[in-house]
Amino acid sequence: MASRIVSACDAYGAMPRRRDYSEPLDVESALEELELNAGAQFDPLVVEVLASYVREPVAVAPEPSIYARAT
Repeated sequence: MASRIVSACDAYGAMPRRRDYSEPLDVESALEELELNAGAQFDPLVVEVLASYVREPVAVAPEPSIYARAT
């Protein structure tokens, strides 16, 4: 599962960058490309979760540090 997550995230991270062989994609076009290839090149569940987090980010509170000082 970890390699499936990395694969989709790596592809999504590369799509908005200019390459010698392609123009950069905007966020929605990059997500559409992942969704188009879900089930073939990318894990469908990973694409679904990645797209949902990109389209509607969820605020996550940081875990308290074990090194934080007691107040």
